[in-house]
Amino acid sequence: MQRLNVKVNVHVEKKSYVGVPENGNQSADVTEKHTATVAWRSVSAQIQCKGECPCTRSLEGLCPCTMDYSPVCGTNNQTYGNKCGADCASTAIACNEECPCRKEKLCRCTRERKPVCGRDGKSYSNTCMAECQANGVDCEGRCPCKASRACKCTRERKLVCGIDNKTYKRNNKV
Repeated sequence: MQRLNVKVNVHVEKKSYVGVPENGNQSADVTEKHTATVAWRSVSAQIQCKGECPCTRSLEGLCPCTMDYSPVCGTNNQTYGNKCGADCASTAIACNEECPCRKEKLCRCTRERKPVCGRDGKSYSNTCMAECQANGVDCEGRCPCKASRACKCTRERKLVCGIDNKTYKRNNKV
């Protein structure tokens, strides 16, 4: 399975109050600007915050993942909603199911021969076997998936606020 990562610049502003400034006021309003680069699986975008403009919260710790539920168990024995969630937590995947991982998985599937590539990057004889052992199909045919089939984008349309203070739908170019 080929994973496509695109860098996204995220600008975060944080206000803090420090000391007594030269003009004698009790505090000074200082705005710090931070830029972080995160991996995103679709188009590149410059996003100021999640949701509609104007932004009211910072994006520290942003790790954008789809809401697709394909549970995986991390090596820390914690269940994540999908592989992206485990990646964001910097945790390796122990198995493609909810924790705890079972030693052996019994699959009740036909012997149909219609090869597919599972989400774990292994080839399976049919969709049923991939669904059972790899928590889903990444593409039809044997692994590895061709680049054109590797990135499956959802039609999810969440709003984000661009650095130009305009509201965009997440799956559109920002």
